[in-house]
Amino acid sequence: MEPKNNFHELPLKDIIVGDRFRKNYGDIDQLASSIKDFGLLQPIVIARNGQLLAGGRRFAAAQKLNLPTIPVHFMDEVDDLLKLEIEFEENVKRQDLSWQEKSTLNAAIHELKTKLYGQATTAPTPHAKTSPVESGWSIRRTASLIGANVATVHTDIRMANALRVIPSLYNEPSQINAIRAIDRLEQDIVNELERRKQEKAALAKLESSCICGDSRELLRNLADNSVDCIITDPPYGVSIGTGGPHRPRALFEDTPDSMFALLRDVVPQMRRVLKPTGHLYAFFATRHWSNVIGIYRDCGFLVRDIPCIWVKPGGATGQANWDYNFANAWEPFLYASDDLLRLAFKRKDVFVFSADLGSSRHHPTQKPIDLLRELVQISTQPDQLVLDPFCGAGSTLIAASQLRRRFLGFELDPHYHSVAISLLIAEGKERPYIARNEP
Repeated sequence: MEPKNNFHELPLKDIIVGDRFRKNYGDIDQLASSIKDFGLLQPIVIARNGQLLAGGRRFAAAQKLNLPTIPVHFMDEVDDLLKLEIEFEENVKRQDLSWQEKSTLNAAIHELKTKLYGQATTAPTPHAKTSPVESGWSIRRTASLIGANVATVHTDIRMANALRVIPSLYNEPSQINAIRAIDRLEQDIVNELERRKQEKAALAKLESSCICGDSRELLRNLADNSVDCIITDPPYGVSIGTGGPHRPRALFEDTPDSMFALLRDVVPQMRRVLKPTGHLYAFFATRHWSNVIGIYRDCGFLVRDIPCIWVKPGGATGQANWDYNFANAWEPFLYASDDLLRLAFKRKDVFVFSADLGSSRHHPTQKPIDLLRELVQISTQPDQLVLDPFCGAGSTLIAASQLRRRFLGFELDPHYHSVAISLLIAEGKERPYIARNEP
């Protein structure tokens, strides 16, 4: 096509707009009206492949008027950098770009210049005579090119990078509002990272205080006379862990023989690690009282002849033939002491506490935290160590933590160990000192 009056006339449909920095041309009605009355006085600029380089508003106005053709200038041998600079000349210096468009364009100009000439090894002075071919491209050269200061270019690059990953910044009415939003986000990220760091450290401490493993092995790792109080609920030897409607899976072997073998293994270790001044509380099944007390006494515990009683108001344990028998509504637990440490306060041996039910119940043989907390309070002082070698869902540990006692628990079942850790984490959010527990 031959040029007409130093420019060409091409069909609008042949112009390729592509992805330009300018997204919003604003109100073009006035420009369209002027073109309709006087014609398009200044051609648009395109590359030989039809790519629009300059004149986006004029092109949009021509489209609005449904013009069949438009006058154009070709820009031969145009590279990506020159395309940016052409659009910069047309748009940035006319100051009708949004702050988002201006930041993106300025950052892209700096990026392309750096690709062309390389990164400057040293920042040139404002009046440096060296060419970018010799010394590379710098922020200062970009600032000089666009008529801005170095701080503005730094900010534009920062904002352009932010716009790529935070699309919501396009909704900010001004750059200063966007900067404040980024600063808030950066602070939120810093706070979140610190929170996760603290949470990870707290979890590590909790996992060192509530250990998943076999108490027969773990007790052997504890030093002699290192524990101030033991409160525990070993297997009863009544087949309670072999399934049933409330226990969809077998929790542990719970025959009388396995229970007695377990106690003969762990009770000597509990005697070894408990301080002479320490107290022991251990739940057991009434049918095995004489055998259980014999094991504890054979290992050196001075067990009280009469057990303590946990009464469950409104509750009954096990199944009962209500027509011919009574339902159990209590459970015993033994108390052992060398009489070297007084109880913290006078107390009768009957403990009336409702069982944990509903969402508060996490383990089929769970004991009430209120009951366990009272035992902790009777037999220990703050910062002393409470041990539960069969901690289940961690009720003893939670009770100890609520009274600012250190705690250590062992749980064989990975599922209930995980439950215990989760409950301790939840407890720690209400009482942050729990996370600082040191066994």
